[in-house]
Amino acid sequence: MLWIERLWRPSSAARRLERYPPFRCMRVRVIDLATDWRSVSLLLPLHANRNPGGGMFGGAMACLADPVAALACNRVFPGHRVWTRDLRLDFRHESRSDMTLRFELRVEQERGIAQELACRGRSTP
Repeated sequence: MLWIERLWRPSSAARRLERYPPFRCMRVRVIDLATDWRSVSLLLPLHANRNPGGGMFGGAMACLADPVAALACNRVFPGHRVWTRDLRLDFRHESRSDMTLRFELRVEQERGIAQELACRGRSTP
């Protein structure tokens, strides 16, 4: 079996997410992934993403955060084109340990998005 076939053979959504090329390079691990994608927890290890000063690369944090909301909304709102339109990170201090990203699509957020999609055909929450 070719390595590419092994990489993409049928597996759980969590394993496929870990194999997403940028995540694979950063050695991201899925801590929790709800079957409906309404909550996601990912671990970004420091050892694979350490800058020369010993802290976490800011670009690694941004790369981790960028696709998660879009992937979740793509599952929750099928049939719509979804992308990250704006990403802002406020680095208050450097990280010197593993980091965990926790994403949750709350019921009130989902209702608001669904309402905007029904009225305007688009939503930018």
